[in-house]
Amino acid sequence: MMIHWGILGAGNIARRFAESLQSETRSTLVAVAGRSEEKVRSLGFSEKYPCEKIYTDYDEFLNDPEIDAVYLALPHGLHHEWALKALKKGKAVLCEKPATLNVKEMEDIAKVSREENMLLKLLTCQVRKSALWGGCREADT
Repeated sequence: MMIHWGILGAGNIARRFAESLQSETRSTLVAVAGRSEEKVRSLGFSEKYPCEKIYTDYDEFLNDPEIDAVYLALPHGLHHEWALKALKKGKAVLCEKPATLNVKEMEDIAKVSREENMLLKLLTCQVRKSALWGGCREADT
């Protein structure tokens, strides 16, 4: 099964994740969402890290039926809001630490993940280009 990824947020960590995806045979980058198309392109998306679509509207990004899973590359304070929105749109979510700013936010996300029967992955290390999942401690809900 091929996982069609979308990256929400266009910064350095998003670029590292996109680079990691290039070595994954069962994953492909479909879309990246950022504040401006110019910023997304300046980071190499669509050229160095090929993706089919660039969004500047995060809600429109989450409505894309081609995206199976979302990597949250937003500032930590936005993880709660956008993880909930992604899960409610039927997207699996991958989020690095800190996933949320407090326990209540994490409980909200875990609850919605269970209710929507959607996978929520929390990684407790940085994704490295040598291996997308290798060496990371994972927590699933």
